[in-house]
Amino acid sequence: MASVKKADIPEIANFMTDIWAFMKAFWIPEDDDGYWDDVIDGAGELGKRYQHDFCEAGICFVVDYLEWRYEKDRGRTGRRFSEWLYARYKGHAGSGSR
Repeated sequence: MASVKKADIPEIANFMTDIWAFMKAFWIPEDDDGYWDDVIDGAGELGKRYQHDFCEAGICFVVDYLEWRYEKDRGRTGRRFSEWLYARYKGHAGSGSR
């Protein structure tokens, strides 16, 4: 199996550092509009900085995960994250071939 080095994918390597910092900053969801405004603003800044499909997917994943944790912590869902995510996007898929 081939191995990749940071120098081979510098944009992705830098993104991983920044998405980790983003996750740490917002890890505990708060019941406050300011918190969610900051999440969206931070996600938008990351999206502007890293215009790569992998990065976009990573940002969406983290924001979705935070929303799921928020709902779970407040007893609004008993679903596991993968089940919640599937239900959230069911029927919203693009026009892919599958």
